[in-house]
Amino acid sequence: MYIERLKRNFEILDHKNFISHGGIYGYSELCEREVKQNTVEAISFSIENGIPFECDIRGTKDNIPVLSHDDEVTLSDGRKIKISKTKYADLVEIAGTEAPELLEAALQVNSGRVPCLIDAKEAKFFLYSHYRKNLANILNRYAAMGEIALQSFNPAFMLVMRRHLKGVLTLQLVCRAQTVLDVFKAPKRAANIYEKMVSFVCFIARTDAINMENHEDKRWKFSTRAFHSDEFYNAVEEILDTLTKGTDRIQYFLVKTVNELTKKPVLAFTIKDESEFDAIEGNLISNYIVDFSHLGAENYIDKIKSLKAK
Repeated sequence: MYIERLKRNFEILDHKNFISHGGIYGYSELCEREVKQNTVEAISFSIENGIPFECDIRGTKDNIPVLSHDDEVTLSDGRKIKISKTKYADLVEIAGTEAPELLEAALQVNSGRVPCLIDAKEAKFFLYSHYRKNLANILNRYAAMGEIALQSFNPAFMLVMRRHLKGVLTLQLVCRAQTVLDVFKAPKRAANIYEKMVSFVCFIARTDAINMENHEDKRWKFSTRAFHSDEFYNAVEEILDTLTKGTDRIQYFLVKTVNELTKKPVLAFTIKDESEFDAIEGNLISNYIVDFSHLGAENYIDKIKSLKAK
């Protein structure tokens, strides 16, 4: 098994595994209203239908992990609240039912029924020992009950966290330069350096597996293939035929080194359109994070079930 450190197999590494992105959300005909992403309700929809889920977390001022993609919560009356600058009790007092819910609440609802993947945002939190220790305690307690994984874009955060975790699968999130530009608003030069050095980023993190997003760029598929140990040498032969620039040769060397030292599997892509599966060599990917919320909650569930049945 890839994960010798964990001493047990993980269902989340199996092929043909589909993970809901933030739970099953979108307009629900059953509820006759919109179900919001990264809520206990959306996660419950996923659990009740036997679908593994991914959720995003942020840390409050008093180091409590809550379900949220962004650090800022916008209330229905237009007020904005910074999660990282507000204690959880104050969040609840100010926002009421609109306050982000606790990560622990979602895990309690799941209770080991389906695998879950936790995406830690606000990467600077690797500096705060109270937050990382609190998060590790929550994840370790849950690991005794069910399958759970932690991922982040920040390799320093993952390097520190994996020292605290027991029985928790760890993943390093990586992406293309364009995502670094669009999402993280980084300078173009920094984004290009990131793309060339991404294999080194994964080596720093020393996680159990890799979650590689944004597969559309054909050149980026090189890294995808090279990280998968079973296909590595075929990928190298293919790339050597097309390499022309010195920077590409550096990337080749780094990926080769990391692959030989770590044998990390590529874990997941985020898929929002079924046609995107055509661009992926399915035998190289362990599973997929999918988001069909535009179809509505019930159709989202049906779509995942139909994909799983293929």
